[in-house]
Amino acid sequence: NNEVKDDHTSCFSINDKLNVSLLISSFLLFDSKMTNNNPSIFFNISVHAPFEALNRTLFSLLICGCLNDPTSGLIFSLPHTQAWKFIIEVPYSDVLGVNVQENYNQILPILSIISPSTIEEVTDENYQLSINKEEELVARFLKAFQDQTIDRMVTMANTGHEIPVSFEPITNTDECRRYIYNCIEKYAPELPRNKIYELSFTKFLYRRVRFFEGHYYCWNQNIQRLGSIAIKQMINEAKSLTKINFQDTNYPRVYLVYDPGFSLHLLHGDWNHVSTDLKSLFGNSDPLKSVDYQGKDYYAECLAWLIDIKYETFMKIVHETKFILTENFAYKLFHVHERKLTKLALIIEGDTGVGKTFLLKFYSLLLNSKIT
Repeated sequence: NNEVKDDHTSCFSINDKLNVSLLISSFLLFDSKMTNNNPSIFFNISVHAPFEALNRTLFSLLICGCLNDPTSGLIFSLPHTQAWKFIIEVPYSDVLGVNVQENYNQILPILSIISPSTIEEVTDENYQLSINKEEELVARFLKAFQDQTIDRMVTMANTGHEIPVSFEPITNTDECRRYIYNCIEKYAPELPRNKIYELSFTKFLYRRVRFFEGHYYCWNQNIQRLGSIAIKQMINEAKSLTKINFQDTNYPRVYLVYDPGFSLHLLHGDWNHVSTDLKSLFGNSDPLKSVDYQGKDYYAECLAWLIDIKYETFMKIVHETKFILTENFAYKLFHVHERKLTKLALIIEGDTGVGKTFLLKFYSLLLNSKIT
């Protein structure tokens, strides 16, 4: 969507709620500051949006030319002196089992009626993955994985100085895309081939491959196959986090956990479910059974490590809020924090409103403890 937005575009995201009052306020502010004759509005609509209310709102705005909110008394009317351009990013879900056009007709019939000929399907051909710093870094280490050079270790120069592991950046954007697309096709073929999943997968992978720029990897002298074992696990994690669902108990439970310095921890629910390769990175010894964790809540220790707060601080908040840190809540907190770090939208499936509120309130207390 960077290709259709400019400095005169105001962007709105509609997730699981639609706040008409806030929308009107934003329109009024945008209109008051507009100095250009070609204003545009960009709507990014989530697959979880309240489509019935959204269709009514779009009818009022695009057909009637105005929006009003009886609760706040706010009213906005489209100006007659200039034309506003609306760019609406419509989500596609394979749940309905229909094609893109039929999906569009079903979830946003008002748009399919008033604008039947201006729909454009976003595909790999017409809107390729944008390659910036993050995507290049992902592609760089996927290339090293494919070339089987990712398991390199520290070498010794003729001068006696140690040379850390490093890889040259990839300057060709098409080459970057090829490594990312090939990775998805080979290791995550079950993911729906749309831009949302593609972007999410890449962001989750970027969050992880920064490990390969850190001290623990670049100066590794003794851990065999550190690179290939780690990146295989990272790819699996990016895949599972992209499409995780907490509506049942069948979700992945083995994750590498990184502190801000990208040293490794291991979050797991059962050592028997950890792969043989991954076990080897931890000396084939379950961290949960080590002396360091005796008398501690292992989930709390992993989450404190991830969020970068002291274990004692984490447990203090647990006791003050009477929060019961079950396995399920621990993995949800892990997922919430990963979404925060990657700046991806979050929908917590399978919880009531109270459950979500309590979880997010507890999470906010953990984050605030870093400030106080």
